[in-house]
Amino acid sequence: DGSALFIDGIATITNSTFANNVATNGNGVIASLPTAEVTLNNVTIANNTGSTVGGIFGVTSSVLLQNSIVFNNNNNCSAAIIDGGNNMQFPDATCGTGITLSNPQLGALTGNPVYYPLLITSPAINIGNPATCDPVDQRDLTRDATCDMGAFEYDGDSSQSGPNYTVNVTSMDNDGLCGILHCSLIE
Repeated sequence: DGSALFIDGIATITNSTFANNVATNGNGVIASLPTAEVTLNNVTIANNTGSTVGGIFGVTSSVLLQNSIVFNNNNNCSAAIIDGGNNMQFPDATCGTGITLSNPQLGALTGNPVYYPLLITSPAINIGNPATCDPVDQRDLTRDATCDMGAFEYDGDSSQSGPNYTVNVTSMDNDGLCGILHCSLIE
């Protein structure tokens, strides 16, 4: 059994993040039977653990991987991966020797639904295939013309988060301003 998905049929998965799944009696965040046909496009599969394979596990099924990142799983792949291009794997090359072996430099897991943002130094930025990239990312934000690998489209903000404010007054006033000297719970 797979730790996140067990596929017996035809499945296309786009703009999805599979993170931190654990299968103590199974393999792979995505497991498929011999008759399955699986397409993974703009997907990030990271930090998953299975009995022997934490990433993509297949039993002679075909798994088409394109514009995707497979990162830091205990054994990234054991399936017969069809490299649709513009993919990255790290730290092992178990998804295939034709797939780029490089650290994608992912930020901390965040958001709802959760995703791994690409850091400003990520080699996955602007390396996707515009012909096969989904027009929006997992957050439903428009992808650039030169899209990124994975479920997340980098938008130029190296921190990928908003400003941090500290509530420092006990009043519930809302004057529309929140700054260093004055920030209430409702601003």
